[in-house]
Amino acid sequence: MRRLPPVTGLLAFAFASAAVHAADATGESAADAAGGGQITIIEAMERALEGNEDVGILGEKVKQASAVRVQVLSGLLPWVNASGHYGFEKEVKIVLGSSGETTTIQPATTWGYGGQISMAILDASLFPALAAAGKTKKATELLLVSGKESVLVATAQAYVTLLFAGEAVALREAELETREAHRDEVAARLQADEALALDLKRAELDVLDARAALASARVDRALALDALCALMGDDPATPWEPVDLAATFPPPPPAPLTETDLASGMESGLSGSPAIEAQDLFKSASKLHAVSGGLSFLPSISLGASWDKGPSSFRSPDGTSWAVTFNLSWTLFDGGLTVGKVMEGVSQAAEAVLETEKTTKAQKALVHAAWLRFNLALENRDTAAERLDVARETRSMAEERYAAGLATGLEVEDALDACASAAMGLAGEEMNLTLAWLDYLVASGQFTSFFEGLE
Repeated sequence: MRRLPPVTGLLAFAFASAAVHAADATGESAADAAGGGQITIIEAMERALEGNEDVGILGEKVKQASAVRVQVLSGLLPWVNASGHYGFEKEVKIVLGSSGETTTIQPATTWGYGGQISMAILDASLFPALAAAGKTKKATELLLVSGKESVLVATAQAYVTLLFAGEAVALREAELETREAHRDEVAARLQADEALALDLKRAELDVLDARAALASARVDRALALDALCALMGDDPATPWEPVDLAATFPPPPPAPLTETDLASGMESGLSGSPAIEAQDLFKSASKLHAVSGGLSFLPSISLGASWDKGPSSFRSPDGTSWAVTFNLSWTLFDGGLTVGKVMEGVSQAAEAVLETEKTTKAQKALVHAAWLRFNLALENRDTAAERLDVARETRSMAEERYAAGLATGLEVEDALDACASAAMGLAGEEMNLTLAWLDYLVASGQFTSFFEGLE
């Protein structure tokens, strides 16, 4: 597969005229403009990572997985407890011998303090459970990486769409100017008896259609801006102005992707997908949980030690007591609870294997679909460019024939329609090509290589 250039961004957007809609390069940067202004695609992605709620939710999932691992680890570490008490109870004394001397068996005022230490010496089920918790934590971290990438991709797509929407507005404005100029020309010809009243009516209708199309294009741009603002965590209609990408980012490959590119893309897509790697870890964790459930049938051994201090008594002349105990626990029958847990773990492990196979197949299909769409978009873009060239030549010829009185106004109107449609078509295919290239980068696991410093 051809080597992709190491750059600090991604994509290219070949609309040279989109620079009309970019703010002055010397203007205030997006980092300093809280209420809008000029913004690059990198700055938009950085804002999205900071303000997107989905990224925050995935970050909390990582913390929760870490907390579960700490809980499992606690089973392998000593537990230390401190206690204290103070109270009143019935005093009990006994007489010793014939002397009448008494000794206290149970004092009336009871108090005491002490501590206990307990630790599992042997519990085989804890070790696979701890390993499973660690893999689950790593899996959630990978899902966070995948979630961040999804936010970056969505932001890039919204940014490109906003650029196209701005280009569409520029094209519609140019079309309206052309229609108005043609209407004025037809009106002048009608004054000189060189055109029909019907030609003027057609030209006036075309002007109205062009105005309606321009209004629609402006609304589409506003909606595209709102979509980008939502991803960045900004209020709708925040006046961000995207920067033209043509001078900053390399364009998509000029030639179609080959079969070698497809094979390489599938390989890198499978090896570079954090979602697939996370699924593999979940699969391993499910198997370890099943093993942990099976090992819970084995006996467990624990150690306990305690020390207490209280009032002097017959049983404790100096008021202190201590004890060390070894405990053996072996659950012989728990009503099927452990068996049910083992069955659940085995089923979850089998489900995780199927999920991994499903995800792998889906990833391969995704790469293939992106490969097909890119090649189709490249062909459609080239065809649209040729169609625009032909439409412009046809328009020029129709206007020349009309000026010479050899063509009707209807022919000119048709040529203008075809030229406007071809211009919009080329702009749309340029956008589709860029988005298709972005999709291929994502599917083949190469998206993050087009960024530096976006974590």
